[in-house]
Amino acid sequence: VGLRSTYNSAMSNIMKALECDMDNLQIIPHYNQISFSKGNGLDPYPTAISSPNPLTLQIDWENNGTGTVSEEDFLVVLLAEDQELNSNTLFFQTTTTRLDQTHQITLLPRYGNKEMHVWIAFLEQNNAFASNSIYIGQIAITQ
Repeated sequence: VGLRSTYNSAMSNIMKALECDMDNLQIIPHYNQISFSKGNGLDPYPTAISSPNPLTLQIDWENNGTGTVSEEDFLVVLLAEDQELNSNTLFFQTTTTRLDQTHQITLLPRYGNKEMHVWIAFLEQNNAFASNSIYIGQIAITQ
């Protein structure tokens, strides 16, 4: 049967999103199938990602919680480098709310010209619950 902990759920999700290509001896990640958050909160509705200035990532979303307490949920962002040997993941728990509808992250110079995968979720202000995370896509960070 097994234990149904949040850690086990997360690991199960990641394992299901990795494809083993035995012919080419590669592991192929399906980024759109990976989630870092599963919860009962109102899911985000992302509208765009961009890198409008050097070393910045801008994320835009729709305020789909208009008139509810969900407007005050905080943005959480996960970034992952695309298939680099020394790849990093970055996790940002922000004070930007769903009501703000946009957030810019300034990255270190090592991320210039790097392809990054982007996920977002929202966290209730008291950390009582979170939304499901949504994969937004891949973007090259402007140098």
